[in-house]
Amino acid sequence: MRATEHLEVVCHRGAATQRPLFLAAPGVANAQSAYFSFSQFLQWSDQPIYVLDKDNDLNIAQLARQNASDIVKVQPEGPYLLGGHSYGGAVAMEVAMVLESWGREIGAVLVRLSCTDAYMHACMWACMLMMNVICSRL
Repeated sequence: MRATEHLEVVCHRGAATQRPLFLAAPGVANAQSAYFSFSQFLQWSDQPIYVLDKDNDLNIAQLARQNASDIVKVQPEGPYLLGGHSYGGAVAMEVAMVLESWGREIGAVLVRLSCTDAYMHACMWACMLMMNVICSRL
């Protein structure tokens, strides 16, 4: 299921009670596979997750403008929840700056640096705890 030409629905569990989380794809993986395990980790949640496609022909600024446009088509009003891993983190930060320059409110930007497997679950739990706190305040 495609939300827009450049946006994939990774995890949408019916009538979500939370704002969607938009994740920018990292540089070495395709958009769907990049966050598959992350979305499986969230089976207990009704958090909708969208993954932004990457286009290797665009620089980060151009990609961020394209991604921001796609996000606004799915969620016309903020605050927006954005995130990314590695290169995707840099794209997510740039998307946040684009949305803010358009007068849109950013709820959170979650950037995950590379973690070893030993820290993977701790990183995910910390991220989810942060998301629950943020979402409860929106």
